[in-house]
Amino acid sequence: MNTNPGRLKQAHHTLLTKYIEVLNEVSKLPFFVPARFMFRAKNNRRSEATVMMFNQLAGLFSLRYLVKLFTESHIKGKLIELSVAYSYLARQNPKNRRYSAWLKETSEDCNKLAATLSSWQSARGIVSALWPFGIGIATTLLKLEDIYDIINIINFKAVDWINLGLMVFPVIYVALFISMSFQRKRELFMPGFDLEEKPIDMDRPATNDDIIYHLEDQVFNLAGRGKVREIPADVIGQTAGLLGFAAMETSILTLDQPLSSRIFFGAGGVMFLVMAIISIRLGSQRKWK
Repeated sequence: MNTNPGRLKQAHHTLLTKYIEVLNEVSKLPFFVPARFMFRAKNNRRSEATVMMFNQLAGLFSLRYLVKLFTESHIKGKLIELSVAYSYLARQNPKNRRYSAWLKETSEDCNKLAATLSSWQSARGIVSALWPFGIGIATTLLKLEDIYDIINIINFKAVDWINLGLMVFPVIYVALFISMSFQRKRELFMPGFDLEEKPIDMDRPATNDDIIYHLEDQVFNLAGRGKVREIPADVIGQTAGLLGFAAMETSILTLDQPLSSRIFFGAGGVMFLVMAIISIRLGSQRKWK
């Protein structure tokens, strides 16, 4: 394979430097992470104030631990992919001993760095390990024989509220916290660009070399290996939330309501459904991922 060793080494060094910079930046984020450029101002004070207000509001739903988890999970996955790519390249270039040695050493370094980072797999493992412990605490505090006794102490009138909470909370959590936190992660990976992938400052626009996704593409192209594209968790979250709201609106149509109420809730359901379709369309048009 005709890979340019010098170009690959330089591209790899640049990417790793950016990774470390982002990881250091994530470690210093506040608990609620304000948006940087969710919306762009149009060079007047009123629009700038509006942008600032929306950015601060978005920060109420962007949690540091989720931004950190999204960031580390992404970088960990790419390091593991690169480790495999370099291992393959080392076996394809046995005659170039210096290059082969660098590839093997770098492959090991990628694995070592990846091992220091968290991922969604490890997060799920923690949850699965702790949920029996949580149930044990609940049964002890409530003085129950077992967890099924919870059914017996629930007031029948509260069932509707419990069902509503169980239905609404996942929608809010997925639609707001997950999607907003993922957007903050994308902002870190695209400094100088807004969420529409357009330069923020048109007078002095940022370059593609500032985008981590672009640097990753360069390294993987030089290594002759395809890159696994990230799953757009923000688009999925927004779409799931919008579909959830659409379902709640349309479910009210099954109740005995006046015609005016049916029209109102039906229109609301259609509106949320259209917004979900638009969300999917915009997410599919992304260049950097």
